[in-house]
Amino acid sequence: YTPAPAPSAPPTYTPPTRGPSAVPIAPPTARLAVGVFTNLTGDAAHAPAGREFAATLHGALLRRGLAAGGRAPMDVTGTYFVEGDRIVFMAKVTEASSGRTLAAFEAPAVGGAAEAAERLARDLDAWMAGR
Repeated sequence: YTPAPAPSAPPTYTPPTRGPSAVPIAPPTARLAVGVFTNLTGDAAHAPAGREFAATLHGALLRRGLAAGGRAPMDVTGTYFVEGDRIVFMAKVTEASSGRTLAAFEAPAVGGAAEAAERLARDLDAWMAGR
């Protein structure tokens, strides 16, 4: 008997590409899925801000290895509204299986929706690190 040599690198996640199991599943480190941010401003002209915020947040979380392109154990969704001369984004993290709220965050868009999304991604990263 000769034992197998130890692997030189840890295994990497490779999503399935064919068949019934090809549904996008989060890699082991990706734990958040970004959902819809609902416009509570009362002005349809602000609708692009919600889409921009969600897209930028998703990209920032992907770069940090926290987001998935499909299902994940936790969802990030929220709302946004106007407060004075700025838009404020309110985000919540919920457990995907139960809908239970795990955390809530506020992200004022002082420098625009993209900057607010980047700040929220940093806050989510810190929150996830503390879990």
